[in-house]
Amino acid sequence: MDQKELGDSIAKQLDAAADTIYWALLLAIVFLWAGLTNQDPIKALGMEIARSYALFIACGLYLATNLFVMVLFLRVGDTLQLVDDLTLPLALTKLGTHKWVANPFAFFGNGQLAKIYSSGGFGLLIIVWWIGNTSLYALSNDAFSPIGLLLQGLFLAIGLASMTAVQRVLFIVMKRVELISPELHAEIGATIPYRAFLTFVGIGTGGMIAFANNMGKLLM
Repeated sequence: MDQKELGDSIAKQLDAAADTIYWALLLAIVFLWAGLTNQDPIKALGMEIARSYALFIACGLYLATNLFVMVLFLRVGDTLQLVDDLTLPLALTKLGTHKWVANPFAFFGNGQLAKIYSSGGFGLLIIVWWIGNTSLYALSNDAFSPIGLLLQGLFLAIGLASMTAVQRVLFIVMKRVELISPELHAEIGATIPYRAFLTFVGIGTGGMIAFANNMGKLLM
C-alpha cells in the first residue's frame, strides 16, 4: 500500500471524527436546552420534532454518531499497523499534532504546559458524551422506565466501546514506537499520568452536568 496515502488517511480520519463530534455536540446542547425548557415541538438544526419522539430520535442519532466515530478510531489504529517503520514518524506527527482540540492522541512535546494541553482530549470527549447522555435524561419524562433504561444502556455500551477503540490506538502507538525510538516512547509515556488525571476530570465534570440536570428537573 502507498505509505504516503496511509499517513494522509490518518489526518482524514481525525478530520471526520472532529466534524462528527462537533455537530453531535451542537445537537446535544439543543436537545438538552429543549428538554430543560419543556419545548414542544423541538426545533434543532433546521428540524422540527415532536417532543414525544425526541428521545428516540436523539438516542438514535447519538448511537449512530458513537458507532461512526468508533469505526474511525479503529481505522486509525489499523492504519498505524500498516505503516512501515520509515513512514511511522510522519504518521505519528499527523496523529499527534492534528488541529482537533479534542484529539485524544495529541502530543506536542514534553514541556509541562504541552503535556497538560495535549492530554485533555480524551477527557473532553467524555464530557461531550455526558452532555449527550444528560440531554436524554432531559428529554425523558421517565428516565428509569424499561425503554429509558434500555436506550441509556445501549448508549453507555457503545460509549465504552468507543473509549476502548481510543485506548487501542494509544496501545498501538506505544508498541510501535518502543521498537523504533525508545526516547520518543519515554516522552509519550511521560504524558500517561496527565492523560489519566484529565480523563477522571472529564468523568467528574460530566457527572456533575448530569447531576445538575437531574436536580433541576426535580426542582421544576
